[in-house]
Amino acid sequence: MTAVTALAGFFLSYVSVFVDPAARLALTSIPEGAPGHNEAEIPAAAGLAAYLVTTVLLVVSALWLRAHGRLGPGALPALVAGAAFGGAALTRFEFLWPAVGAVAGAAVADSALRWSERRWGPGQDLSRMGALLPAGVWSGQLVGLAAAGMLAWPVQMWLGTIALATLGGLAVGLVAARTPGEGDAVDPPFEPALR
Repeated sequence: MTAVTALAGFFLSYVSVFVDPAARLALTSIPEGAPGHNEAEIPAAAGLAAYLVTTVLLVVSALWLRAHGRLGPGALPALVAGAAFGGAALTRFEFLWPAVGAVAGAAVADSALRWSERRWGPGQDLSRMGALLPAGVWSGQLVGLAAAGMLAWPVQMWLGTIALATLGGLAVGLVAARTPGEGDAVDPPFEPALR
């Protein structure tokens, strides 16, 4: 699954924050209604979208592993490493520290998930994983970007990105938790009564 995620990340490299971290580009401030305002917001909007697309890629891959009973200790960092280092390789490791930070963040998320399972049991672990993975990965990636001296987004932008990606991952986890698996009873589709 790490190889599949890395391959999907390669095909999505044009919107991957592992290939081109959007948070390294300073935001341009042009007042609302002034000429060029909409154009000035495009890099920030595209950057936020890249974080969300990459979040969905990582969370769906992790949820697939969980659903098939293959999410052992260390699986989340391995999964993220494939996408992060694969993306960093496309830029000759110009963004190595953000990739290292993302993998470290995935390790923290993996540990938090294991701790929460011991504390509260495995119930609702899909939604927990959906929230913990992007929170850890993007916090780590942005710390790595800051450590490399490349973080240009203001604090409200990168905190908002982490929060939005976490909510997006939680939503994907909740949808996965509600999706019936093989062998589960499913209500029959609605059929209007014939009169």
